[in-house]
Amino acid sequence: MRVTICVLLMIVILLLSAGVAMADNFTFETDANGVTAWMDWPEGYYEPLKFVMNNRLMFGYLDGLFRPWESISQRQVITVAARANNKTLDPLDYEDKPATMGWVQQYFLPGTVHSSGLDEECTRFRFATMLERYGMKPGPVENPPTMVQEYGAILNKWFDETYVYWGGVNRQSRLVGCGELICRESIDHDIPIWFALGQCWLESQWFTTGLSSKYNMGWGIKASPAKWGELGDPEIVGNGFGNYISVEEAVRAYFSYLDNQTTGFGAYLYRDLIDRHEWEKIINIYAPPYENDVNEYYRVVRTVQGWCEDRGLRSFDEGRLLW
Repeated sequence: MRVTICVLLMIVILLLSAGVAMADNFTFETDANGVTAWMDWPEGYYEPLKFVMNNRLMFGYLDGLFRPWESISQRQVITVAARANNKTLDPLDYEDKPATMGWVQQYFLPGTVHSSGLDEECTRFRFATMLERYGMKPGPVENPPTMVQEYGAILNKWFDETYVYWGGVNRQSRLVGCGELICRESIDHDIPIWFALGQCWLESQWFTTGLSSKYNMGWGIKASPAKWGELGDPEIVGNGFGNYISVEEAVRAYFSYLDNQTTGFGAYLYRDLIDRHEWEKIINIYAPPYENDVNEYYRVVRTVQGWCEDRGLRSFDEGRLLW
């Protein structure tokens, strides 16, 4: 008897550990018309049901539900599109946010939105219906802009519009064209864009004031600057600031510095503080109170964070738990 119970428990554990991927093996029920479906599948809409089942495109949940009115994310759309031979993209290049009907139709399933608004969220049931209408064939050549491309374009527009009056001259931000680079570096080093832009604004108002109006040192990195990127001519300017070979190299140097700089004892100087969102402590190290008004520094960085939110950049950092 004990052996039988143990065997049954092992079977249950194995089924549960298999997760959603096995859900289509045991979460269906048969209705009064003899149709096998997930328990909450809308009655009568059987063609999309058969299509996603037979082609193993979408799966239900262990509780026997399909959750047809739940929104489907961009990443989920991309995952299913690969199963449907539609197109293969890297889900991690896109956001884990609800996909709209227009987005799905434009980039994956053309001609499949019949009545809903293009700006409405695509639900799991709507997506299944669209898949059945389109069939198992390649999707449009055009791909949706990646997260880096989408937010990079927002940044580039912002930089292009930003002029700062200093020293009798009205200067445009020298970060123009660096939007995608900043996004990639932000992702690669897991550092929020709002914090990077806030520090760059405080230190140089985005390469428009002081030495940064001429040299490539928008974040004022002093600590062993040659470690973080290729230096220009001259290598050091002002009070020990690294002058990088280009603005782009200065961008890469900042993200690498904040991610990898260590103390004299080999511990990370900023990395752990970033992971714990201890922004004030970072500022106190980066701009010590005995040299700077750290309260003003912190206020400026938070002000730039507000500008980022106004520009629609919050979701970029928030999606990576860095807001």
